[in-house]
Order: sequence, then structure tokens, then C-alpha cells
Amino acid sequence: MKDASGRVAVLNNLGNIQSSLGKPLNAVELYDKALTSAQEKGDPTEEVNVLGNLGGAYRELGAYQRALNCLNKGLEISEQSQDRAAECQVLLNLANVHSDLEQDDQAIDCYERCLAIAREIKDPLTESEALCDLAATLVYLKQIPEAMQCYEASLKVCQRIGNAYAAAVVYKNLADIATFNGLPKAAEEFRQEA
Repeated sequence: MKDASGRVAVLNNLGNIQSSLGKPLNAVELYDKALTSAQEKGDPTEEVNVLGNLGGAYRELGAYQRALNCLNKGLEISEQSQDRAAECQVLLNLANVHSDLEQDDQAIDCYERCLAIAREIKDPLTESEALCDLAATLVYLKQIPEAMQCYEASLKVCQRIGNAYAAAVVYKNLADIATFNGLPKAAEEFRQEA
């Protein structure tokens, strides 16, 4: 394939398919090829996108240091190219890897940076996702009031944009927190809303 953009897109999409089929090793091989093509082309947007997917595949394999390396490189490129949307997504992915590694302070920092950018660029989907992921980390740390605030903020975003499915997921998470904290009436109310 002579068209570099086409090659990057095809390899990246094939990697996505392999990843969705539960074959992250195959995905890594394809993403590596896509990354080489994106670097040869010199397109920072494509490079950051592929690095994000490659980082996700490494995360799936439990190769967390490789995932962090890819995502940190993607963050550096997105910051240099001033691509705020890409930076926001990379920060969300970085936060999730740090959370997996129980590097909670780093995860929270990345979630908060992601949230600030999502709000700045008016990306409610990423804002809602980051709030939910941050809430999950806070639940793990037993910071329940702060987690509830994050879930409630995410719920408001979901309702504002009409995302009923995401709102139902948030209600379910709120119900689970209420259940685990001995609040059966609140848990039932959240379940009914879901």
C-alpha cells in the first residue's frame, strides 16, 4: 500500500479488530507496523492514536511499563502538537494504567488533568468517563463521599447530553456504593433510576 495514511489506518483498524477478538499479541504486531508508518509519515495525530492503541494492547497483556512508555510518548507528542483532544484521551488512558498498578496519586492526577481538558474543549463523553473512572479509584481508596460526588457529576453530564445508557451505569455504580455502605433504601432508589 503506497498511501501512508491508508496504511496507518488499515493496520490500526486491523489491530483494533485483533484486540477486540482478545488477541492482544496480534494487535501489538499490527500497531507496531502502524506506528512505524505513522512515524515515517510524520503525522503526530496518527502517531498519538496508534501509541494509545499500542499502550492499550500492552495494558491488556499486563505489560504495564510498556503501556506507560507508549502513553507517555503519546502525551509528549500531543502536548508538543497542542492537540488537546488527544492529550485528554492519553491522560485518561494513563490514569487507567496507573490505577491498575495501584499508583493512585498518579492516577488521580491524570484523571484530574483529563477532566480539566475535557471541560475546556467541551468533550462531555470523556468528562463523564473520567469522572466515573476517578470515582472508581476513590471507592478503592475508601473515599466514598468524594466518589459519590464524582458519580453524581458524571450523572449530570450524562443527563445533560441525553446519554441514557451511561446514566444507567452511573446509577448502578451509585446503587453498589449505597449497598456496600449499608444504605439499602438509597441503593433501591438508584436501582430504580437505572
